[in-house]
Formats: sequence, C-alpha cells, structure tokens
Amino acid sequence: MSNQKYILNKSKYVLCSLIGILVVILGFCWSLLLGGGRLIQLVHLGEIIGILTVTLGALIFAYRTAAFKPWLTAFGIGVPQEEEIIKAYIRICDTTVRILLFAGVMLFFSGVCNAVISIGDDILVFKLKLQSALTAPVLSLLTICALVLPTRAKLAFLLNEQSLKEAQLREKQRQIDNLSKG
Repeated sequence: MSNQKYILNKSKYVLCSLIGILVVILGFCWSLLLGGGRLIQLVHLGEIIGILTVTLGALIFAYRTAAFKPWLTAFGIGVPQEEEIIKAYIRICDTTVRILLFAGVMLFFSGVCNAVISIGDDILVFKLKLQSALTAPVLSLLTICALVLPTRAKLAFLLNEQSLKEAQLREKQRQIDNLSKG
C-alpha cells in the first residue's frame, strides 16, 4: 500500500461517527419508549459492570493493550495508515462482537438463575431480577450496534477506499501507457 493518508477529511469522518452513534442510541431509546418501556429499566449496575468487565477482560487476555486501540479510530484518533494494522483492528472488532454476544448470554442465564432462586421470596423481586437479567443481552447488542460494528465498518471502508484509489491510479496509468504506445 502507498503512504497516502486514509482519511481525506477528518472532520467529516469524526462527525459521521458521532452522528451515527447518536442516531443508533437515540433510535433505540425512542423505540423502547414507543413500545411502552422506560429507560430506567435498562439501568442495572450489575449487568453493566458484568458486560464491561467480561468484555474488557477477554480482550486484554487476547490482545493485551492493543485491544483498546481500535475504539478511538472512529473519532479520528490513532487511525492506522498501514493495511496490516487496519486488518488487525478489524479482527479485534470481530472478536469483540463474539465476546459481547457470549457475555450477554452468560449474564442473562446467570440472572435467570438468580431470579429463579428468589421465586419463593416475592413475585415482585422475581420480576425485577428477571428484568435485570434481560438487560445484559440488550446492552450487549446495543454496544455492538452503536460502537463495534460501525467501527469495524469504518476500518473496512478505509481499506476499500484505499484499494479503490490504487485501482483508479493503475487504470489511469494503463490508459496513459496505451496512449503513449498508440
């Protein structure tokens, strides 16, 4: 690959990231509210901490400190200029999706077990614990949709955009070569 910059217009690149994340989160919240839900139903500290710690722990285990590098690239910070680094960041994003899915499922099942254990206490306690258990997969999927998949798509787009530019340059060079021969 050439040494060209991958981001042609950094302010548009960052603005698109911010608008995209905002649209995903607000769209999700609006959908929840229109469905009769309340945002407070999704705020369960145990599930939030569980999703964060399981995901971060698994990423650190797998990628050491490199696990943190892709997440700021969507905001124009530390955007790699080499194809191999971009591909490594894409692999980290793919791994993060799998970890978040498994963490959401694992925390859901542990929450269901916790709710079932409390069935004898009070039906209200059971309902609250079950609601809490459902928060984990929802937050996992929201994180995937709002941050991980868009970051992965931006990184893949950088590769595709650069490949397209290089192909266009090769095509121009071929045309110039054909004109010079003819």
